[in-house]
Amino acid sequence: MNRITKSLLCAAAALVLSFPSGVSAQSCEGSAVDLFRKVMATMEELKPGTERTKLELDFLHDGGLTFPPGERFVYKKCPMIKVDVTFTYKNGHAWPQASPEDTLATISKPYLENPMND
Repeated sequence: MNRITKSLLCAAAALVLSFPSGVSAQSCEGSAVDLFRKVMATMEELKPGTERTKLELDFLHDGGLTFPPGERFVYKKCPMIKVDVTFTYKNGHAWPQASPEDTLATISKPYLENPMND
């Protein structure tokens, strides 16, 4: 596990352990919770077979270098929220240009990472 993943797991564990008995994560309030609920609702709609155009309604291609078959996308409203995606390419390959009709082959769970820059 990389350092960021370990840090997130430790923070999540601390958060879970800090809830007094009888209080659940459901009672959290605030803009961060609202954002994560929106991300989770979006993720429920993105399944293998979904077209690239649907992914790109809420996610943008991340900065930095990525090469097919794996590509990284960031959530438009918070570029620290990312997913890794592989596509089934309509033309059989991603070059010279990806097609809006490419379909998701796999999509990771969302994770947090600082934005990448070229």
